[in-house]
Amino acid sequence: MEINGDSYHKPREDCAICLDDIETEWRELECRHRYHKKCIAEWIVVRAKCPMCMKNIKDNTIEDENSIWNTDPIIIRRFVLFIVLIMGAVIVTVICNS
Repeated sequence: MEINGDSYHKPREDCAICLDDIETEWRELECRHRYHKKCIAEWIVVRAKCPMCMKNIKDNTIEDENSIWNTDPIIIRRFVLFIVLIMGAVIVTVICNS
């Protein structure tokens, strides 16, 4: 697209976590900050707050296709792994106490 003979470019938007350009596969929080899906999924495991404004992510997500809590495969895998580890620990405890 050209405006007055100059190329027009959409302003670049960077992920505040990895500092790379956000082009595809992004998530938007209620605070309207955007991050790569992978970056924000890994971030919320450690801290459930927006890296930019520190708003609580868990209670303030936008319920749409870009929402963090809409069955993100990374979150689901980590949850399943957590449950498996807990069940394994319970089984080991029961066996050792028998």
